[in-house]
Amino acid sequence: MMPTLSIIVPTTGRISLLRAVYAALPSLGENDEILVVGDGPQPFAEQMIREVNDARVDYLDGPQTGCFGNAQRQAGMQMARGSHLVFVDDDDLPLVGYAAIWRVLCARHPHHVVLARMQDKFGNVLWDDQAIRQGNISTQMSAVPNVPARLGQWGTRYEGDFDFIQSTLAVGHWPIAWSPTILVDCRPFEQEPAA
Repeated sequence: MMPTLSIIVPTTGRISLLRAVYAALPSLGENDEILVVGDGPQPFAEQMIREVNDARVDYLDGPQTGCFGNAQRQAGMQMARGSHLVFVDDDDLPLVGYAAIWRVLCARHPHHVVLARMQDKFGNVLWDDQAIRQGNISTQMSAVPNVPARLGQWGTRYEGDFDFIQSTLAVGHWPIAWSPTILVDCRPFEQEPAA
């Protein structure tokens, strides 16, 4: 059976949220979902998601923390129904085939944490080498099996994504599958104020 994805997107209501969602939609499977989680109530983000008008895309108010999306990702994980969890930020751009490629990678490595790659607007690519270290891996490049008892926690600092991956590997004893595929443009747009 093909994996199903829960794509978790924390948001502060930036207009770039729509770009992220619409970029992921074309390759979204029938049973995949995109969960957009607000940093507290985000009426503008909620309205944008309502206008997407796709049953596979949902908005929910998360805890208001201002903590780099980490608490919102944790809240999204509790609502996720997919067999695998993937993460993208509201100011990132999933590349062509994003969800389809994640499904294939997760199908090839169903009991692994899969680490793909991402690039920034200057052409820098992460991961540099196959090493679990801060600054070499990030939220947008990970897919994890949705097994709550075997998942770690997001940290409360900017590097909370590293905390999640590191603690998930430690708690879940997951093997790692490294993929050289670049799946996300990290923050390709200028920062935009919330409406």
